[in-house]
Amino acid sequence: MFNYEVFTLRLIELLESNNLTQRELAKRAEVEEATISRYINEHRQPRADVLIKIAEVLNTTTDYLVGKDPSRGIAEAPAVYETKSLNLHKKIDQLSEEKQKILETLIDSFLREQRSLNDDEQAAAGGKY
Repeated sequence: MFNYEVFTLRLIELLESNNLTQRELAKRAEVEEATISRYINEHRQPRADVLIKIAEVLNTTTDYLVGKDPSRGIAEAPAVYETKSLNLHKKIDQLSEEKQKILETLIDSFLREQRSLNDDEQAAAGGKY
């Protein structure tokens, strides 16, 4: 079932965060401005092709727009990961070479532990795929 409230709130939020007006969104999504207005006023559900265009213009996913995914979408994830990765890299660079080697060993240990846990979970679920 289509959730008008979630769609409307997310559409408004994304318009604001992308600094777009309803008119600009309509033009880029190739629909009438009145159509966007109807979506915002909860009077109309977008067709699938229009929903896809709106998501592309707003640099998000259709799942986010309709409330199926809490993550803002495709554009946000790479930027967040790049920033986190860069910040972590800067911190590591400040460590001595000896501390960097210790950190690498620790990370390797965590990864082995995680793989082991994943293997155990798969075995408990009926074996490896």
